[in-house]
Amino acid sequence: MGLFQRTGDVRSSSTSIPVLSIALAGVVLILIPLLAAGWISFTLGIPGQGEYSLANYKRVLLDPFGHRVILNTLLFALGSTALALATGAPLAWLVARTDLPFRHAISLLLGMILIIPGFLQAMGWAFLLSPNIGIVNRFLMQAFGLEEAPLNIYTLGGMTFSEGLSLVPPAFFILLPVFMGIDASLEEAAYISGASKARTFFRINLPLALPSLVAAGIYLFVLAFAVFEVPVVLGLPDRIFVFSTMLYIFVYFQEGAVPEYGLAAAYGSVVMIASLLMAAYYSSLIKQGRKYATITGKGLRARILQLGKWRPLACALVSLYFALALGMPLLVLLYYSLIPYFQLPSVELLSSLTLQNYINVYTRQGARPLINTAILISVVPVLVVVIATAISWIVVRSRLRGRFVIDDIAFLPLAVPRIVLAVSLLYLALLARHFLPIYGTIFLIALVHIIAFMSFATRALNGAILQIHTDLEDAGRTSGASIVRVLRRVTAPLLRPALFAAWFWVMLLSFREVTMAVMLSSVDSVVLPVQIWNLWNRALHHEAAAAAVILALIALILMLSMRRLIQRLSTPGSF
Repeated sequence: MGLFQRTGDVRSSSTSIPVLSIALAGVVLILIPLLAAGWISFTLGIPGQGEYSLANYKRVLLDPFGHRVILNTLLFALGSTALALATGAPLAWLVARTDLPFRHAISLLLGMILIIPGFLQAMGWAFLLSPNIGIVNRFLMQAFGLEEAPLNIYTLGGMTFSEGLSLVPPAFFILLPVFMGIDASLEEAAYISGASKARTFFRINLPLALPSLVAAGIYLFVLAFAVFEVPVVLGLPDRIFVFSTMLYIFVYFQEGAVPEYGLAAAYGSVVMIASLLMAAYYSSLIKQGRKYATITGKGLRARILQLGKWRPLACALVSLYFALALGMPLLVLLYYSLIPYFQLPSVELLSSLTLQNYINVYTRQGARPLINTAILISVVPVLVVVIATAISWIVVRSRLRGRFVIDDIAFLPLAVPRIVLAVSLLYLALLARHFLPIYGTIFLIALVHIIAFMSFATRALNGAILQIHTDLEDAGRTSGASIVRVLRRVTAPLLRPALFAAWFWVMLLSFREVTMAVMLSSVDSVVLPVQIWNLWNRALHHEAAAAAVILALIALILMLSMRRLIQRLSTPGSF
C-alpha cells in the first residue's frame, strides 16, 4: 500500500515525493528552534564554548526577581484578556445580531487596529499620559497649577489598559462568526418567555458561545503573556518587567557580561510547556462541542435584533472604543510628528508645523527599512503558503502514517511565545555564523517569520482542501498528471480564495510583527517597525511619531487593498 492513498484508491506514486519533501522541510523548520530552546536552557556561558548545567532552571525556581516578573505577567495577561473579551464579545454580538449602523465600517476599523503594531497605540498613550511629555498631563498642570503630573501611563494598569484595547480585534473576529451562527429561534423563545435583551444575551448567546469564548481567552492570554511591544514602551520607563522584557534584558542588557541565553531559554521553555498545555486543553474542549451546536438539519434562521432605545448608547460605546484604541493615539502621533519640540496645541502652533521629522526619518537610514520590509512581506507569505499547502494536502488527502503528527507540529508555533523562537534562532545563528552567515541579516528575520506564521496558513488551508471533492483531483491523476501537476492545475485554482486569504494574512502579520524583528535585527536588517522602536528608544520621539504615521498609512493602504481584492475574489468570473 502506498503512502498516499485516496478514498477508494490504492495507488502510490514517486511524484508525491516533492510534496512530502516540502511538508517535511516545514516540519523540520518548526522543530529546530523548539528543540533548540530546550537544549539552550541547559547551557551556560559563551555560545558554543560554555558548559551544561541545571543552574538556569534553579534560578527559574528560586530567583525572587523572576517570581515578581511572572506575577506581573500573569496580572498583565489576565487583565488584558478580560478587558479584550469584555469589549470584543459585546461588540461582536452587536455587529452580528443587531441593527447597529455602520457594521461593515466597524469590521474594517477593527481590521485596521489588528494590523497596526500594539506599540503604536502605546506610543500614542505615552504622548497623552506620560508624566514628562503627556499632552493631557501638561494641560492639567497648566490649567490647575499642579506641580506634578496627575496621571501616569507608565504603570502595570496603564500597560494592561493599552494592551487590552489592542487585543479587542482578535477577540471580535474569533467570536463574530459564532454569534452569526446562533439560531434566532433560541433567542425568540427567550423573548416569548419574557426575558429582556440583556438577559437573553447573558443567558443564551454567551453560553452558546462558550467554546469560542474559551478559545479566544486562551489565545489572547498566550498573546498577552508573551507580548513585547506594549510592555517595552510603557513598562521599561518605570522598570516594570514582564516575561518578554525580562528575556530582552537577559539577552541585550547585561552590562558587559555574556548574554544569558540559557536563562532566557529556561524561562521560555517553562512558558512554552504551559502554553502547549493550554492549547491541549482547548483541543479537548472542542471535542465536546456537539452540545453547543445550534445549526441542524432543520435549517438556520437569522434574525436582526432591533436595538430601539438602546441604539444611541450602543453607538456611543462603540465610538468610545474606537476613540481610545485608534483615534486618540493616531491623532496625537500625527500631532507630534508635525511639531519640532513639545508644545501644547494652540493657534500660534500652526506657524511652526513642519515635515522635518519625516525628512529626518528618511535621512537617518535612507530607504533601507522600507526595502527590508518589502523583502520580508514579499518572501515570507509566498514560502509560508507553499509549505502550508503541502502540509495541509498531506494531512487532508493522504493516508500517510503519522500525518496528524505533522498537523500537530504545524500548530505548535501558534502556542509558542514568539520571543522564545527569536532567542532560539538568535543563538543558533551565532553558532552557525561561520558556515551559514545569516546572523544579523533580513533572511534570519524572514526565517523566524516563516516558522511563526506557518500555523495560521495551515489552519486556513486544512478546511479549504476538505471542501474540494477528491473526484476532481482523481480525474487529473487518471489523465496521467503527477500529484504536483494536479496540485498546480486543479487544486490551487480551486483554492485561490483560501490561498489568497492565507497569503494576505501572513503578509499583514509579517508587516506588523515587532518582537522577533527587534530581537534579531542589526543595522543592515532594520525593518520599519524596528526603526520606530529604535527612534523611540533613543528618545527621538517626534521622528518616531513620524515613522509611526508612515507605518499606519501603509497599513491603511494594505487594508483597503485587501478589502477590494476580497470583493473581486467573491465575484463570480472576476478572475
